[in-house]
Amino acid sequence: MLLFRLFRPALTLGCLLCGLSLAAQTTGEEWFVAGNEKLDANDFVGAIDAYNRALELIPDADGGYTNRGLAKWQAGDLSGARADLAQALRLNPENGYALGVRGKIKLQEGDYAGAVTDLTAALAEESENIDFLSSRAVAQWSLGEAEKALADFTQVIEIDPDHAQAYFARSLVHQNRGDLSAALADLSHVLRLQPDNGDAYLRRAIINYGRGDFAGVIPDALKAAELEHNPGTALAFAGYASFASGETAQAVDLLGRSADRRDGTGAAFPLFVRHLALLRLGTPDERLAAAWPAWKEEPWSQALARFLLGGLDEDQLEAQVAAGKDDDDRLGRECELHFYAGMMRLLTGDKATARLRFRAALATKKTSFIEYPLADAELKRLRVP
Repeated sequence: MLLFRLFRPALTLGCLLCGLSLAAQTTGEEWFVAGNEKLDANDFVGAIDAYNRALELIPDADGGYTNRGLAKWQAGDLSGARADLAQALRLNPENGYALGVRGKIKLQEGDYAGAVTDLTAALAEESENIDFLSSRAVAQWSLGEAEKALADFTQVIEIDPDHAQAYFARSLVHQNRGDLSAALADLSHVLRLQPDNGDAYLRRAIINYGRGDFAGVIPDALKAAELEHNPGTALAFAGYASFASGETAQAVDLLGRSADRRDGTGAAFPLFVRHLALLRLGTPDERLAAAWPAWKEEPWSQALARFLLGGLDEDQLEAQVAAGKDDDDRLGRECELHFYAGMMRLLTGDKATARLRFRAALATKKTSFIEYPLADAELKRLRVP
């Protein structure tokens, strides 16, 4: 599920104090102000206490129930939050903030359709509330309504052109729809606004890797690693891009460092490509042989390791493909099989069979697999006279 941070809206009381005595108005208003200040300071218990006192004095203030419901939700009292929001809406069915907060609670609980309903009603009253727009976009995305999510994130950006999170979330929608140029543009906006956003650097690196823009991958991936954002993955993509670019020694270094930062089978694929790089350099590799016996929970990774180390032949590895749990899993294994088999053929000088294997890897259309761009790079290199 697409994740998007929820924001607490600034809730106001409007004209809720009308009709009360001057003393009650002043005292109740002071408690509401105190509650809002505590809510803003994340002192949810203190905020609830202040709202309790305010509502004793102004029992018909629907905004007070909304604020207290918000504080209770943040404090983990979902039942109390729902009760307060229901009371707010009984007092004022058009309370947009109460509808919006209730919609956000539904979003958090996975009731995406209910969240969309409430947030849409809230936006009828609060049309430019970027918090509610963002939350509705997440709910729509979770329901598979990518176009509607895209429209909501775009509206957030139109209201606030410096809303980095909306750019980031919209980039994910663009990426899922296959509009990689738009996704990259949004990530560049994120990095303009947040130069130290490691997630944006890594996502831009991964998109460029899938596009075969290996020169664009390496600086972004290394920056993500420098920022300590998922450094094992960041170093791996820098290493894969280096291997695809022919920077073989650099690939060995980066992929080794990636494996150092990953546990168990998480190190498998960096070690596989590192092994190929070492073979290309004519340098012995003892690390893969020492690592694979521990991968007992991943028989396919073990099979690939044994193949690369000469313990299985191509026919035996192909037999392991059939053991995939479903058609999608088997197709992914085919992409990996054809790339690694093609590389082993290439390293022995059998360029003709290597070409066939690399073409077969591309025919799987498993573009999200790291082997797909690697197979494409090797095939292009083989076409050069």
